[in-house]
Amino acid sequence: MCDPGTLLVVAAAAATAVQQQQASNYENDYQKMVYGETQVQANSAALSQYAQLRQREYQEGAKAAEDIRSVTSQARAARAASTLQAAETGTAGGSVDALLRDFHRNELMSKGVVVSNLQATRLQIRAEERGVAAERQQRILSAMPRPSQGPLDSTIGILATGLSLASTGFSAHQDYKSSQKAGATGGGVG
Repeated sequence: MCDPGTLLVVAAAAATAVQQQQASNYENDYQKMVYGETQVQANSAALSQYAQLRQREYQEGAKAAEDIRSVTSQARAARAASTLQAAETGTAGGSVDALLRDFHRNELMSKGVVVSNLQATRLQIRAEERGVAAERQQRILSAMPRPSQGPLDSTIGILATGLSLASTGFSAHQDYKSSQKAGATGGGVG
Protein backbone atom coordinates (compact mmCIF):
# COMPACT_ATOMS: atom_id res chain seq x y z
CA MET A 1 0.00 0.00 0.00
CA CYS A 2 1.25 3.50 -0.83
CA ASP A 3 1.38 6.15 1.79
CA PRO A 4 -0.91 9.20 1.35
CA GLY A 5 2.06 11.53 0.71
CA THR A 6 3.10 9.50 -2.32
CA LEU A 7 -0.43 9.58 -3.68
CA LEU A 8 -0.59 13.36 -3.20
CA VAL A 9 2.71 13.86 -5.07
CA VAL A 10 1.55 11.71 -7.97
CA ALA A 11 -1.88 13.40 -8.06
CA ALA A 12 -0.32 16.89 -7.97
CA ALA A 13 2.08 16.01 -10.81
CA ALA A 14 -0.79 14.62 -12.88
CA ALA A 15 -2.94 17.70 -12.25
CA THR A 16 -0.05 19.98 -13.28
CA ALA A 17 0.50 18.02 -16.48
CA VAL A 18 -3.20 18.24 -17.37
CA GLN A 19 -3.26 21.99 -16.65
CA GLN A 20 -0.19 22.56 -18.83
CA GLN A 21 -1.74 20.63 -21.72
CA GLN A 22 -5.00 22.56 -21.41
CA ALA A 23 -3.15 25.89 -21.30
CA SER A 24 -1.19 24.89 -24.42
CA ASN A 25 -4.42 23.93 -26.22
CA TYR A 26 -6.09 27.24 -25.25
CA GLU A 27 -3.03 29.20 -26.42
CA ASN A 28 -2.99 27.38 -29.78
CA ASP A 29 -6.72 27.98 -30.28
CA TYR A 30 -6.34 31.67 -29.41
CA GLN A 31 -3.40 32.10 -31.81
CA LYS A 32 -5.38 30.47 -34.62
CA MET A 33 -8.35 32.75 -33.94
CA VAL A 34 -6.17 35.89 -33.96
CA TYR A 35 -4.46 34.71 -37.16
CA GLY A 36 -7.80 34.18 -38.89
CA GLU A 37 -9.10 37.59 -37.83
CA THR A 38 -5.87 39.25 -38.95
CA GLN A 39 -6.14 37.58 -42.36
CA VAL A 40 -9.70 38.87 -42.78
CA GLN A 41 -8.75 42.40 -41.70
CA ALA A 42 -5.60 42.48 -43.86
CA ASN A 43 -7.52 41.25 -46.92
CA SER A 44 -10.31 43.76 -46.34
CA ALA A 45 -7.85 46.64 -45.95
CA ALA A 46 -5.96 45.58 -49.08
CA LEU A 47 -9.18 45.38 -51.12
CA SER A 48 -10.15 48.85 -49.96
CA GLN A 49 -6.74 50.24 -50.92
CA TYR A 50 -6.87 48.49 -54.30
CA ALA A 51 -10.30 50.04 -54.94
CA GLN A 52 -8.94 53.49 -54.08
CA LEU A 53 -6.00 52.99 -56.42
CA ARG A 54 -8.32 51.86 -59.24
CA GLN A 55 -10.50 54.93 -58.67
CA ARG A 56 -7.43 57.16 -58.77
CA GLU A 57 -6.21 55.48 -61.96
CA TYR A 58 -9.62 55.96 -63.58
CA GLN A 59 -9.71 59.62 -62.55
CA GLU A 60 -6.18 60.22 -63.85
CA GLY A 61 -7.13 58.55 -67.16
CA ALA A 62 -10.26 60.65 -67.46
CA LYS A 63 -8.30 63.82 -66.68
CA ALA A 64 -5.67 62.92 -69.29
CA ALA A 65 -8.36 62.30 -71.90
CA GLU A 66 -9.93 65.67 -71.09
CA ASP A 67 -6.53 67.38 -71.28
CA ILE A 68 -5.91 65.83 -74.72
CA ARG A 69 -9.35 66.94 -75.94
CA SER A 70 -8.64 70.45 -74.64
CA VAL A 71 -5.21 70.61 -76.33
CA THR A 72 -6.71 69.35 -79.60
CA SER A 73 -9.53 71.88 -79.43
CA GLN A 74 -7.17 74.78 -78.66
CA ALA A 75 -4.82 73.77 -81.47
CA ARG A 76 -7.68 73.53 -83.97
CA ALA A 77 -9.00 76.90 -82.88
CA ALA A 78 -5.52 78.47 -83.23
CA ARG A 79 -5.02 76.93 -86.67
CA ALA A 80 -8.47 78.03 -87.80
CA ALA A 81 -7.96 81.55 -86.52
CA SER A 82 -4.54 81.78 -88.20
CA THR A 83 -5.88 80.40 -91.47
CA LEU A 84 -8.82 82.84 -91.39
CA GLN A 85 -6.60 85.80 -90.57
CA ALA A 86 -4.16 84.85 -93.33
CA ALA A 87 -7.03 84.58 -95.82
CA GLU A 88 -8.50 87.95 -94.73
CA THR A 89 -5.17 89.71 -95.06
CA GLY A 90 -4.26 87.91 -98.25
CA THR A 91 -1.14 86.38 -96.71
CA ALA A 92 -0.04 83.04 -98.08
CA GLY A 93 3.04 80.96 -98.49
CA GLY A 94 5.80 79.66 -96.30
CA SER A 95 5.20 81.84 -93.27
CA VAL A 96 1.58 80.72 -92.92
CA ASP A 97 2.55 77.09 -93.47
CA ALA A 98 5.33 77.42 -90.85
CA LEU A 99 2.88 78.91 -88.36
CA LEU A 100 0.39 76.08 -88.93
CA ARG A 101 3.16 73.46 -88.56
CA ASP A 102 4.23 75.16 -85.32
CA PHE A 103 0.67 74.89 -83.96
CA HIS A 104 0.62 71.22 -84.93
CA ARG A 105 4.03 70.58 -83.33
CA ASN A 106 2.95 72.28 -80.09
CA GLU A 107 -0.23 70.21 -80.08
CA LEU A 108 1.73 66.96 -80.45
CA MET A 109 4.21 67.97 -77.73
CA SER A 110 1.42 68.86 -75.32
CA LYS A 111 -0.34 65.55 -75.99
CA GLY A 112 2.97 63.72 -75.48
CA VAL A 113 3.46 65.36 -72.09
CA VAL A 114 -0.07 64.37 -71.03
CA VAL A 115 0.47 60.76 -72.14
CA SER A 116 3.89 60.58 -70.43
CA ASN A 117 2.43 61.93 -67.20
CA LEU A 118 -0.38 59.39 -67.36
CA GLN A 119 2.11 56.55 -67.89
CA ALA A 120 4.20 57.74 -64.94
CA THR A 121 1.09 57.92 -62.77
CA ARG A 122 0.12 54.38 -63.77
CA LEU A 123 3.63 53.12 -62.94
CA GLN A 124 3.36 54.82 -59.55
CA ILE A 125 -0.01 53.17 -58.95
CA ARG A 126 1.48 49.75 -59.83
CA ALA A 127 4.25 50.38 -57.29
CA GLU A 128 1.67 51.35 -54.68
CA GLU A 129 -0.26 48.13 -55.44
CA ARG A 130 2.91 46.12 -54.77
CA GLY A 131 3.27 48.04 -51.51
CA VAL A 132 -0.30 47.18 -50.55
CA ALA A 133 0.36 43.50 -51.28
CA ALA A 134 3.55 43.55 -49.20
CA GLU A 135 1.79 45.31 -46.32
CA ARG A 136 -1.04 42.76 -46.43
CA GLN A 137 1.44 39.88 -46.40
CA GLN A 138 3.39 41.43 -43.52
CA ARG A 139 0.25 41.90 -41.43
CA ILE A 140 -0.71 38.28 -41.96
CA LEU A 141 2.78 36.94 -41.25
CA SER A 142 3.07 38.98 -38.06
CA ALA A 143 0.00 37.21 -36.67
CA MET A 144 1.04 33.73 -37.80
CA PRO A 145 0.74 31.27 -34.92
CA ARG A 146 3.87 29.77 -33.48
CA PRO A 147 4.36 26.20 -34.55
CA SER A 148 2.18 24.08 -32.34
CA GLN A 149 2.75 20.55 -31.30
CA GLY A 150 1.76 18.04 -33.87
CA PRO A 151 -0.01 14.80 -32.95
CA LEU A 152 3.30 12.95 -32.55
CA ASP A 153 4.80 15.69 -30.35
CA SER A 154 1.67 15.73 -28.23
CA THR A 155 1.70 11.95 -27.85
CA ILE A 156 5.39 11.97 -26.92
CA GLY A 157 4.70 14.72 -24.38
CA ILE A 158 1.88 12.72 -22.83
CA LEU A 159 4.05 9.59 -22.71
CA ALA A 160 6.91 11.56 -21.15
CA THR A 161 4.55 12.99 -18.55
CA GLY A 162 3.19 9.52 -17.84
CA LEU A 163 6.69 8.10 -17.47
CA SER A 164 7.65 10.99 -15.21
CA LEU A 165 4.57 10.36 -13.07
CA ALA A 166 5.31 6.64 -12.93
CA SER A 167 8.91 7.35 -12.00
CA THR A 168 7.84 9.77 -9.28
CA GLY A 169 5.30 7.27 -7.98
CA PHE A 170 7.80 4.40 -8.10
CA SER A 171 10.46 6.44 -6.30
CA ALA A 172 8.00 7.52 -3.65
CA HIS A 173 6.80 3.94 -3.25
CA GLN A 174 10.42 2.67 -2.97
CA ASP A 175 11.17 5.33 -0.36
CA TYR A 176 8.06 4.29 1.53
CA LYS A 177 9.00 0.57 1.39
CA SER A 178 12.56 1.38 2.51
CA SER A 179 11.27 3.37 5.44
CA GLN A 180 8.85 0.54 6.32
CA LYS A 181 11.68 -2.06 6.28
CA ALA A 182 13.95 0.16 8.26
CA GLY A 183 11.23 0.71 10.84
CA ALA A 184 10.34 -3.01 10.99
CA THR A 185 13.94 -4.16 11.54
CA GLY A 186 14.70 -1.51 14.09
CA GLY A 187 17.36 0.01 11.92
CA GLY A 188 16.16 3.51 12.61
CA VAL A 189 18.55 6.09 13.92
CA GLY A 190 18.00 6.83 17.43
